[in-house]
Amino acid sequence: MSKKRKKKKKNKSKMPFITKLTFFVAALISAFAVYNSQGEVYPFEVHYIDVDQADSALIIADGKTMLIDGGEIGYGQRVVDYLEEVGVEKLDVMIATHPHSDHIGGLPYVLEHVEVAEAYISPFVHTSQTYEELLDGLMEKNVATNVPETGSTFSLGGAQCTFVSGGAGFDDCNDASLVLRITYGTTSWLFTGDAEVPAEQAMLASGLELDSTVLKVGHHGSETSSSVEFLNAVTPEIAVISCGKDNSYGHPHDIILDRLRNVTTYRTDRLGSVVLITDGAVVSYLDEGERRTVSNPFDGIGLYIGNYNGDKFHKVGCEYMPAFQNMDFYFTRDSVLAAGYDPCGACRP
Repeated sequence: MSKKRKKKKKNKSKMPFITKLTFFVAALISAFAVYNSQGEVYPFEVHYIDVDQADSALIIADGKTMLIDGGEIGYGQRVVDYLEEVGVEKLDVMIATHPHSDHIGGLPYVLEHVEVAEAYISPFVHTSQTYEELLDGLMEKNVATNVPETGSTFSLGGAQCTFVSGGAGFDDCNDASLVLRITYGTTSWLFTGDAEVPAEQAMLASGLELDSTVLKVGHHGSETSSSVEFLNAVTPEIAVISCGKDNSYGHPHDIILDRLRNVTTYRTDRLGSVVLITDGAVVSYLDEGERRTVSNPFDGIGLYIGNYNGDKFHKVGCEYMPAFQNMDFYFTRDSVLAAGYDPCGACRP
């Protein structure tokens, strides 16, 4: 610890309690002013990110974050930019549904630019360079990586997540897709990757719950997926199709659109990124004018908090902020750096 820092912290430690309290209350007022000006924060959001003829979805549940797939090679920047636009600075969970490049191509870039705590990958082993880069990235970043089994579960905030297919036992990469069902309140959400009819039949035979409020339509709306039997089990009220405008595959196929004719359907090729939100009871679509740009209501205010008893400084609202009596207040980033503090790795002030 430098002499300059010791002197700075010694002087700051004499700040009267009432002064500290005044600064902190002012920070709270500023935070909620920012919050009100940038849109409401919803308890559960799903962002079906427009990555052209590919898949990527961001789930935010009570502030916890999960990314399912990352688009094609070259689309990692678009995904990272989108995360930044909605204020996501770290991912609690990353899921690579299967090794095809239109699902994992952007994930190595995401790993380079966004902190990821945990990942789930399909058991299907691919020989592509993109797949190897994904595995190398997970290892280099020390991401806890799991190959889930069918029926395994985890929590994301108040959401419960179940792998209704763990992808094992298939020779086809698409059928080896991880399929995830999420419940939040009375709503449910199914993410199918590129699972085709054989995988759908296995899910139907598993006895696991498939009924879902919202369905991410399998394989970009291809006729190889979304069998009548599967759709009858899922009974979605809302369907989302991730596909590229005028794509060469003809996705979504007319036969699938016909099967979904009584289902409210949103398409990324027509709408761009699709955002759905819920309070746990009602699912709503957000048009662009309603979408927020900052997820943390404390972002953007000019106050940084150092820890007298540590080496780090934080944004207001960071989960690792020190106890009130140990807070060291600064109004510019330059001043807190000059005092000798290092930025927190979680909130990245």
